[in-house]
Amino acid sequence: TAHHDVLALTLAGHDGGATLAEGTAASVNALVDGVEAELDRLGLGAVHLVGNSLGGWVAIELARRGRARSLVLFSPAGAYTSKRRMAMVTAGIGASLALLARLAPRLDRIAQRPAGRRALAFTQVAHPELLAPDVVADTARSALAATIAVPLLRVLVDTPLDPLPADHPYPIRLVWAQPDRVIPYAHFGAPMLAKLPGAELIRQPGIGHVPMSDDPALVSRLITEVTTAADRATRATP
Repeated sequence: TAHHDVLALTLAGHDGGATLAEGTAASVNALVDGVEAELDRLGLGAVHLVGNSLGGWVAIELARRGRARSLVLFSPAGAYTSKRRMAMVTAGIGASLALLARLAPRLDRIAQRPAGRRALAFTQVAHPELLAPDVVADTARSALAATIAVPLLRVLVDTPLDPLPADHPYPIRLVWAQPDRVIPYAHFGAPMLAKLPGAELIRQPGIGHVPMSDDPALVSRLITEVTTAADRATRATP
């Protein structure tokens, strides 16, 4: 916010977000439609796009639609070396949600202990024991409130990300946690890089799959390095 006006959207079907229109099937494109409609409502054209995980996939599709001034991605979903491996990831996420649902009445108590925070969030962040207990418990409840999660998991395996065109006019930075405990780089990051022509790759230690809680200052810097350079290049262009 020191550099930009920031719009942090809640995707449709997620905790606090809009519901999908009646008859609209759960899909990444349905989520992209919702974000694009909000940009249109606000009178925004091309913007700096930042996305993490599923949000990264949404950001890539927005860029494909011509809405990107720059694109910064943190472990975005959508690419994989093996359909079977991707199916294992989606099945694992579904099983985790089912377990969280059973633990829901005890989430606050579980999160009070460092071991409990590790159990609830070790796949998401590098150091879950350092998070505040209420943050961990509330994040778990928010995941359970995402009504789109289960139907979306059913279709992701059969709808992989298409490559972006090689002649895109915006810079792309791809940041991958090292290690990423949800979608490891070897099986998901390398194929993603191949779908993003000209992208800069950063393998970043010290962060997890969802890095904003691990090192917010680092995440901000990794974003603004790209946006600042993109804005400078735009101003220099006649």
